[in-house]
Amino acid sequence: MRKSLLLAVVAFFFMCGIAFAAGTWDHRIVKTKPNGNVIVEFIRQITKENINVTFSRVIGDGSEQLARKKWQLEVAWSRLNSFDLGENSKEILVLLIKAVRNNPGLTVTQATTWYDTTYPDAPWKGLALLKRMQDKIEEEIHDTVDWDKFKTYVINHLFEGVDNY
Repeated sequence: MRKSLLLAVVAFFFMCGIAFAAGTWDHRIVKTKPNGNVIVEFIRQITKENINVTFSRVIGDGSEQLARKKWQLEVAWSRLNSFDLGENSKEILVLLIKAVRNNPGLTVTQATTWYDTTYPDAPWKGLALLKRMQDKIEEEIHDTVDWDKFKTYVINHLFEGVDNY
């Protein structure tokens, strides 16, 4: 019975890589220990960074634990999630992400006009704020980011305050 349960857990962890993907993390089983612990390697698609996590107790089929861990990793690893220039910059980031997701055709001109109109007294003007966000993403992915890549990034990544787990 115990062996079949372990096999079921391992099989599930192997199969649910696509079904329970969150953000940009893949996973694979590294080892299943005799005591029931499962070591799972999480690999970030963009940068190939990885981290091993030991699940000491698998609850149900393990899908909830995998999804929660991927969400936590995405929030922790994404530099844009730590973006904070003060003066409501986190709130503005959340609003911008929602605007891009709701309107993928949003242009950089429309985004900066919205920001400059909504926050006329902000210390950062729209283009400067977007440039700082762009710099954060470039630091993370080690590549240049134009407006289309920025939009793709905010559509494909998880953000605290937007994608609550």
